[in-house]
Amino acid sequence: MRYLVGSFLLVLMLVGFASAANLRIVGYDVVWSSTNDPSPAYHVLILNEQGVSDRLAGWQLCLIIIPTQGATGVLQFTSADLPRQPSENYLLAGDSATLDGSDPPPSPLIVGPTDTLLLGDYALSGFGSEVPASEKMLLKVDFAASEGAQGEFAIAVVPGQENSFWASFDTNDSSEMTRGFQGIPLEGDPVVIAKVIVNSSIPEPNGFHLLLAGAILTLGHRTRRGHSKQQRWAIQAV
Repeated sequence: MRYLVGSFLLVLMLVGFASAANLRIVGYDVVWSSTNDPSPAYHVLILNEQGVSDRLAGWQLCLIIIPTQGATGVLQFTSADLPRQPSENYLLAGDSATLDGSDPPPSPLIVGPTDTLLLGDYALSGFGSEVPASEKMLLKVDFAASEGAQGEFAIAVVPGQENSFWASFDTNDSSEMTRGFQGIPLEGDPVVIAKVIVNSSIPEPNGFHLLLAGAILTLGHRTRRGHSKQQRWAIQAV
């Protein structure tokens, strides 16, 4: 992580921090039905909401996990990496200084478990890539849970110039400007982008549930006696 963040901040010649932003960080809720199974792979995405043709020359995100009310146990990040496969549609694919540089760090870039992630990348060409209206992948993570962890855990972006921002390249004066993401304030509380729902699977039916289902089927059978075949309804136990 020191290699990644240190190189990123060194190469980007940051001259200011602008509040105007048209790039949005996108996350989707994910269900981890049982922590006995491997962690789901979780992707954070980015898109351009306003159609402005800013070129993204670099980005950085600081993510944390916040348990919501009623959640038990601990959920942490196990690892984090940039999308490396062509099918993963990474924003800076083919122009990533981290992945395509002369001395790229190993995969994954960050190994946990950890409560906080600080991850970023910058364009090897220096000019960056235009961000389309369709979603592009930015990073991927997976999780580790403590024994007995259950409930909803929020994934949140930490705002601020030292935490979460993107950099655009100005072709007129060859300078770069860091900007905040759409919906992420320059300062303040972390902004939730998604939730991880842990151990939420429906339990297997116990003996009582089976007896109840049998009683319902028996009652339905007796009720239908004397009715014509055209009036019979099927009962399905779930």
